[in-house]
Amino acid sequence: VRGESQVALNTETLGFVGSLSEVNSASGYWAVLNEAQDLEVQGLPTEPVLYGLHAGNNLISYDKNYGQDIATVFPDDALENIEAVYGAGVMAAFINGQFEGALSTLDAGHGYWLVANAPFVFEYNDGGLPRLADEEPPVTEELYYVKTINQYFYFIETATIEGQEIHAGDWVVAYNNDVVVGARQYKSGGMIDLPIMGYDDSSDQLRVLSAGYCQSGDIPTVKIHRTDGSIIDMNVDVKSGS
Repeated sequence: VRGESQVALNTETLGFVGSLSEVNSASGYWAVLNEAQDLEVQGLPTEPVLYGLHAGNNLISYDKNYGQDIATVFPDDALENIEAVYGAGVMAAFINGQFEGALSTLDAGHGYWLVANAPFVFEYNDGGLPRLADEEPPVTEELYYVKTINQYFYFIETATIEGQEIHAGDWVVAYNNDVVVGARQYKSGGMIDLPIMGYDDSSDQLRVLSAGYCQSGDIPTVKIHRTDGSIIDMNVDVKSGS
């Protein structure tokens, strides 16, 4: 289990060891599993949580028992200090007064990285309409990749082939050499976030599953898997400083 700057490693002989000795209501956590599990956390309900954030990356909880639209869950005075919110394999960037990206809701039982441009304090709005997360279409076996704790995202504003926007339903795929490290189905009329996974040595299983994933200095390539079965290598124009 990893916190923002702490970790607890579950050993066979000593149980959990490391600097992370307890969990608290304001913090979020990465649970690194060696197989799929449905986990239940036991405890008492919390009062509304007051979050005190620092500039940079904050790993925080979501203290409501129902999902809310990311566009309405934060108070207005907090939005000027938010640059982006990251989940597990999804993100939303706050651009020109609105959130863009695949992360459309904050959901009960999930934690999030919130990127702040300055220290600030906030509470989540309460009483917004409950909402279920938009389901991302599952990737095919060909495009399967493991979600790791080392994540990066390309934010794609436009994608064209011979001057024409690619089709909704095409897959935008990130490769590190010949290894798929992320994929997102294209949606027209808005930005999409392309997840890019890095090599993860936090468990023996992930060392194997993420072999060939991006490490420091690697530059992924992007290909379009079209609905007609063709695969197109893309030229990527990255905005400086973004």
